[in-house]
Amino acid sequence: MLYNDKDKATMLRRVRMDFPDLEVVKSIYDKLFRYYNVPYFEGKGRSFWFEFDDFASRCQTEPYNVYASLKILHRAGFLNWKERDFPSSWVKVLVKQGELRKLLEMKNDYSAVLASVLRLCDGSTSELVRLYEKEIASYLEWDTRKVVSGLLKLRETGAIYYEQQPEGEYITFLEDRVKPQDLYISPKHYEELKQSAFSKADMVIDYIEKADCREKFLMKYFGMDTPPCGECDLCLQKLIKPKQIKEKILTFLREEPREVDFFFNPMLFSDQKKTIAVLRKMLDRGEISLENTTLSIQQK
Repeated sequence: MLYNDKDKATMLRRVRMDFPDLEVVKSIYDKLFRYYNVPYFEGKGRSFWFEFDDFASRCQTEPYNVYASLKILHRAGFLNWKERDFPSSWVKVLVKQGELRKLLEMKNDYSAVLASVLRLCDGSTSELVRLYEKEIASYLEWDTRKVVSGLLKLRETGAIYYEQQPEGEYITFLEDRVKPQDLYISPKHYEELKQSAFSKADMVIDYIEKADCREKFLMKYFGMDTPPCGECDLCLQKLIKPKQIKEKILTFLREEPREVDFFFNPMLFSDQKKTIAVLRKMLDRGEISLENTTLSIQQK
């Protein structure tokens, strides 16, 4: 398994970053409402298109602090932050029957888009209906951007009413806006969440560093005591004998001298402890030599 101390430090640092100070969370909460010009004691149930990069730059706060704060507010039930899978636009054909016929007879890109709207958006001549740009693009075998361009042009001419709903992330406020000092997130519960995240991280580290069998470790987590599986990387490492490692080292050194770091590549030598022990023994016996950081076969 590819893993080192740097990975461990990065994972623990990320957990700490996932739980910014509560004052930071409250500040991001207030800035989010101001970003959308939502006054105090309003906002519940309202949804807005959300551009994270733009909002984070206006916050003048570390982007990851913004991200973590929004996740906390989402978890605490103050807002819903997600990506809409199928954002729907709206369309209505505005021109009368005679003018509509003339537009369709023009036989250009715009008439093709208009004809597709009539075919795929039932009722669009009499009321506002949902429109999916990707559906029209698939029907016409066009790029979606070309369809949107055509719809916008038809809107400019007054032929249709078109309300574009861009794809992306959306914020929905689940509660009305309150003053930051009145936003209550239980410090005790927040600390429990943080400690739970650290516990999960510690379990991952134990799985990597302390397990003697991957499957046995996981089964133990679920309360089951099982024998070693004999198939995971840890079980297979136990089958590797020093003699096999030595032969592999010599094979590489017969090709050319190698830097010491070459033999610490876990993709080539999975059992690092045994590899180090074999290298030391070979050096002590004079089978290989070390000059600066380069290993080579000892010339007799």
